[in-house]
Amino acid sequence: MRALDGDAWGEMVRGDEGPDKYYLHIHGSRLEMSRAGFEAVRPGGPYRAYYLPASAKAVAVEVLAAWRAMPAVPDKKGWRLPMSVEF
Repeated sequence: MRALDGDAWGEMVRGDEGPDKYYLHIHGSRLEMSRAGFEAVRPGGPYRAYYLPASAKAVAVEVLAAWRAMPAVPDKKGWRLPMSVEF
């Protein structure tokens, strides 16, 4: 078993013909995790994720001291570019 420390966020991939898959992104790695783990992790950090290297599966995740939430990413529909034209 190995560990990774860093900011983390979860990803859910809907299964077309099978079950949904859940992933933890931490320190540049993508680890498969359970649905319960996915629901427990909030975007932010630092976290420490323990994982099995052969399967890239997270087996435990703990919150480290000084945890803080990641800033929210604005909805792309709400993004507006400033318009200025100079002649």
